[in-house]
Amino acid sequence: DPTYFHKLYTRVYGKTPAQRILSRRITAAQIALEEGDLSIAEIAASCGFSSQAYFAAKFRELTDRTPTEYRKFKQNQR
Repeated sequence: DPTYFHKLYTRVYGKTPAQRILSRRITAAQIALEEGDLSIAEIAASCGFSSQAYFAAKFRELTDRTPTEYRKFKQNQR
Protein backbone atom coordinates (compact mmCIF):
# COMPACT_ATOMS: atom_id res chain seq x y z
CA ASP A 1 0.00 0.00 0.00
CA PRO A 2 1.63 3.31 -1.10
CA THR A 3 0.01 5.27 1.73
CA TYR A 4 1.46 2.91 4.34
CA PHE A 5 4.92 3.14 2.78
CA HIS A 6 4.72 6.94 2.69
CA LYS A 7 3.71 7.15 6.35
CA LEU A 8 6.32 4.63 7.46
CA TYR A 9 9.08 6.28 5.43
CA THR A 10 8.16 9.70 6.81
CA ARG A 11 8.15 8.36 10.35
CA VAL A 12 11.57 6.71 9.96
CA TYR A 13 13.37 9.52 8.10
CA GLY A 14 11.45 12.56 9.32
CA LYS A 15 10.84 13.64 5.72
CA THR A 16 8.58 12.51 2.94
CA PRO A 17 10.25 10.53 0.14
CA ALA A 18 10.01 13.58 -2.13
CA GLN A 19 11.61 15.84 0.49
CA ARG A 20 14.44 13.38 1.02
CA ILE A 21 15.10 13.07 -2.72
CA LEU A 22 15.10 16.85 -3.10
CA SER A 23 17.49 17.17 -0.15
CA ARG A 24 19.92 14.69 -1.72
CA ARG A 25 19.74 16.46 -5.08
CA ILE A 26 20.50 19.80 -3.42
CA THR A 27 23.43 18.23 -1.54
CA ALA A 28 24.82 16.94 -4.85
CA ALA A 29 24.38 20.43 -6.30
CA GLN A 30 26.24 21.97 -3.35
CA ILE A 31 29.18 19.67 -3.98
CA ALA A 32 29.19 20.54 -7.68
CA LEU A 33 29.01 24.26 -6.89
CA GLU A 34 31.96 23.98 -4.53
CA GLU A 35 34.06 22.34 -7.25
CA GLY A 36 33.27 25.33 -9.45
CA ASP A 37 33.77 23.76 -12.88
CA LEU A 38 30.20 23.51 -14.17
CA SER A 39 27.74 26.31 -14.89
CA ILE A 40 24.62 26.66 -12.78
CA ALA A 41 22.53 25.38 -15.71
CA GLU A 42 24.78 22.33 -16.11
CA ILE A 43 24.57 21.58 -12.38
CA ALA A 44 20.78 21.95 -12.41
CA ALA A 45 20.49 19.50 -15.30
CA SER A 46 22.99 17.03 -13.86
CA CYS A 47 21.09 16.97 -10.56
CA GLY A 48 17.81 16.22 -12.31
CA PHE A 49 16.09 19.59 -12.27
CA SER A 50 13.86 20.39 -15.24
CA SER A 51 14.78 24.07 -15.28
CA GLN A 52 17.40 26.38 -13.87
CA ALA A 53 14.69 28.58 -12.34
CA TYR A 54 13.11 25.68 -10.46
CA PHE A 55 16.55 24.54 -9.30
CA ALA A 56 17.41 28.03 -8.03
CA ALA A 57 14.07 28.34 -6.20
CA LYS A 58 14.42 24.96 -4.47
CA PHE A 59 18.10 25.57 -3.72
CA ARG A 60 17.28 28.86 -2.05
CA GLU A 61 14.36 27.29 -0.18
CA LEU A 62 16.65 24.69 1.38
CA THR A 63 19.87 26.70 1.83
CA ASP A 64 18.71 30.34 2.16
CA ARG A 65 21.11 31.23 -0.67
CA THR A 66 20.91 31.22 -4.43
CA PRO A 67 23.28 28.81 -6.18
CA THR A 68 25.46 31.76 -7.22
CA GLU A 69 25.55 33.14 -3.68
CA TYR A 70 26.42 29.70 -2.34
CA ARG A 71 29.28 29.30 -4.84
CA LYS A 72 30.73 32.72 -3.99
CA PHE A 73 30.37 32.04 -0.25
CA LYS A 74 32.26 28.76 -0.54
CA GLN A 75 34.97 30.29 -2.73
CA ASN A 76 35.52 33.03 -0.13
CA GLN A 77 35.95 30.40 2.59
CA ARG A 78 39.00 28.92 0.88
